[in-house]
Amino acid sequence: MKMQLVTASLLMSSVLCMTSCSRVAEYAGQTTSTTPPTTSTATASTCQSIAVPAYIYPSYLGSGWNTAISDSPWNKQVNRIMIMNPDSGPGTAANSDYQNIVAKVHAAGGLVYGYVYTNYGSIALASAEAQVAEYQSWYGVDGIFVDATSAVASLVPTYYQPLVTYITTQIPGSKVMLNVGDYPDPSYAAITVPSTSSLTINVFEDDYATYASAGGIPAWATSYPSSMFANIVYSTSAAQLASALALSVQRNVGTVFITDGALPNPYSALPSYWSSLVSSTQAGCK
Repeated sequence: MKMQLVTASLLMSSVLCMTSCSRVAEYAGQTTSTTPPTTSTATASTCQSIAVPAYIYPSYLGSGWNTAISDSPWNKQVNRIMIMNPDSGPGTAANSDYQNIVAKVHAAGGLVYGYVYTNYGSIALASAEAQVAEYQSWYGVDGIFVDATSAVASLVPTYYQPLVTYITTQIPGSKVMLNVGDYPDPSYAAITVPSTSSLTINVFEDDYATYASAGGIPAWATSYPSSMFANIVYSTSAAQLASALALSVQRNVGTVFITDGALPNPYSALPSYWSSLVSSTQAGCK
């Protein structure tokens, strides 16, 4: 069994690539603001999926994995997504603790995505594909979270479309979430997947202060359904939760993770207001 303390430095590396690294891939110099920055203090009542960066070893006492699926079953309009990251990727061998928790998530009706780091297209495509195959073979994941996705148009035909095609071929019916951390070139939203699969782009990953002051979404993003976009917002207090959710709806975002966790590791636990996040994101579902 791989102990989490042994892999703490690798986990921290992953966290940094989920935060500061993602911000390196800025939105390709295009104009992003179509509406002025907005804030809201209204009580949010949304219908959104939650994607949890579950960078928590699953056998730890009080593990957030168990809490995150304890409110099952969920409204059929939304998904509960757990992003697993055993060792800055799938690791070197199958881990029974992760196999057991994946089985529990599936039994609860949730989805599990495997974490694959691409370093903005500089990780060899064959290496990224090998990690996808290991996640599928060892854990039977439902999709892949592609971290440090580039925003550059030239890498769509040469790297990201081939990788997405490999994922959806290797794991039929799989989901793909590209973590750009900002709005990429519009060609990323045109990456094709089979009709039984889905593509989501995480277009924000930063703290609440940055989120609240951010401008509007680019014009091209308004032509896609909210299911195309995700936002991850950390350093968000309980008093700011409703505002963050309201802003996400205004920005056409269908999947969120909002937490009061802060750097250097905002994903070491669930937010202290987890139950409020859950209830708020399902209150608007029909």
